[in-house]
Amino acid sequence: MNPEILESIEREMATARVAIAESNEGKARVCARRAVVVAVQGSNKTDEVKQWNSTMALEHLLIRGNYPDEVASAAKRLQGGLRSKLEGKMYSQNPVEDAEIIIRYFVDLLY
Repeated sequence: MNPEILESIEREMATARVAIAESNEGKARVCARRAVVVAVQGSNKTDEVKQWNSTMALEHLLIRGNYPDEVASAAKRLQGGLRSKLEGKMYSQNPVEDAEIIIRYFVDLLY
């Protein structure tokens, strides 16, 4: 992964960490998802799509089935937002941690 992509990921993750510290779960989730999009787009495994959004990136990690269970589980949790939480469905209790699981997979894959 090129340094610009890594910087972009780290910016989003830093903003997500600040949002967690400020008890802003929604913002943390959005930033964590954006960091995942950058990581997924930056990998060589996703050349078929030029522009990803968070829904596309997380679905890709779930539907493809060729990602480790830990990555797919983190993607599934990261999909859930406030509505999922209120409905008792799966959601990420720690979006930063879930995003880091996914990002580490893609960064390690390329090194």
